[in-house]
Order: sequence, then C-alpha cells, then structure tokens
Amino acid sequence: MQDTRGDNEVQEAYENSLELAARLLLMLRIGKVNNQFLHRRCLLWEDGSLRDFVASYFAEAPKMNTHDVKLPKSFNGWSLESIGGIQITFTDNVTDHLLLTDDDSKVFVFSYVTFLEWHRLDGDRSLLPSGLAEETLRTLALLFPQSITNGLAHSGASRHSWFRRLCNQEDRTTDDRLGKCGNLHAEDRQIENFTFWRDRVNILKQAYEVTCLNSVQHTCAAAFDGRLDESSTVFRYYAGAADKTTGCIIETSPTKLAYALREPLEVCGQVIPSYVEMDPY
Repeated sequence: MQDTRGDNEVQEAYENSLELAARLLLMLRIGKVNNQFLHRRCLLWEDGSLRDFVASYFAEAPKMNTHDVKLPKSFNGWSLESIGGIQITFTDNVTDHLLLTDDDSKVFVFSYVTFLEWHRLDGDRSLLPSGLAEETLRTLALLFPQSITNGLAHSGASRHSWFRRLCNQEDRTTDDRLGKCGNLHAEDRQIENFTFWRDRVNILKQAYEVTCLNSVQHTCAAAFDGRLDESSTVFRYYAGAADKTTGCIIETSPTKLAYALREPLEVCGQVIPSYVEMDPY
C-alpha cells in the first residue's frame, strides 16, 4: 500500500517514533507530546547523537556554595514529610528528580530503582552519563534508608508504615526495589560527593530547614497567644522523647508546653528530640 502522506508528515512521524523510543529507553521527556501537561519543558533533541545530547544536558557543574551544608541521618524522606511538611511525589522523568515545586511544598523523586541499577551495571553501553545512575541511587538511599524502609528497631514501625503508605498512595505502581538501596555512611552523605544532584539536594535541605524553623516559630506564637492545643502538635516533634532525669516519657500536653515556655532551660536540659539521630561529623 502506497504511503500518500507528504514528505513533511513522514519526516515528522519518523522523528516522533525516534523520540518515543528515546523516552522509553532513558525515561527522559525528549520531544514534544501533544496534549500532555508537563511540570517542566521537554528536552528538544535536534542534532547530534542521543548519547551526546543527554551528556550535554547533565554536564552543567554545580553552582551553589555548599561549604557548610550537612546531610545528617535525620535528613530523610520521613522527616521531609512529617516534620518539614514537604510532600514527596514520585515521577517517571529523571530530569524532575529532586525538583521542588508548589512554593517548595512538594518535591519530585524519581523512584525507578531497577532502571537505575540496570544502567549502572550496563556501564559503557548505557546512554546515561557515567555516574548519573549510581549517584541517583545514592540520593534514594539518602531519602529512603533501609533502616526506615525495613522497619528496623532503631527507626520504629511507624516510619516503616509511613513508607508503605507513601508507596501505596501513588497512582502508578512503585518499584519494589525502592527502599532497598542501602544506608549511607557519614562519608557517603558529604554533599561534595554529589555532582549531578548537588544543587537540588542543597535546595531541598534549605527548604526543609526553613519549614522546620517556621514550624517552631508558629508553635511559639500560637502558644503565647493561648492556642496551646494547636501548638502542642508541633511540640510533640521536639519533646516526644525520654526524660533523661526520670527515665519517663515526656508529657506533651498543652499544660506541659506552657511549662516549657516558662522554664525553657530546664526543659531543654531534659529533652532529646525523638527524631534526632546522634550523628557526629
């Protein structure tokens, strides 16, 4: 059967097919897709090889100053959502990984661990830049350490339940390998060890610190205004641990919060926040 379409239509069909194959192979939004809502612009592959095009996109060096940035064990996906109030949303687009949106209230996370492991093992044959897959896996270990996802005693069953709910609430099927990327040691969490995602990790850490500070400030303001029921919710994050003096669980009622405001030094001497993991640098 003879193809009666014009040369331009045939060329466009070829290009669309090639871009579709590239999107499926690399999980990158390459080329325009009609009637599709995107959080960010698509990547336009207009010339050169696919390998060179992808390499040029990820070749930009980190720009932000990260001299004093620390990534303790307490900085993870659970603390982002539960303490920082930053919602985690999974994405199937590598270029959206760790991208903050909605006024820094939501972060996209590329969660396809099996895809990343395949490209890491494929080595020179992978069309992703060398080291990108391995570094992305380390960011997933940073956000979802196995100490949380496996429900180990140190982290508690509640954080494991949080992880399961996070995976199950997504519209798309979550990769079963997510949460099985290991635990990062202190040297692995040095931000200088991240290249491709360093700036986004830094921005995410800054947004997390700002939301935590705002929570504390809001709690103090609410307490001084007499809204103790409201402020005690956040207070539980910072005082829900063992009392070092008595060995008892610290009371986090509005009455206790009012006492904390009157006698802050005494309370601070007794409290170690339950979410803080002692991690010397």
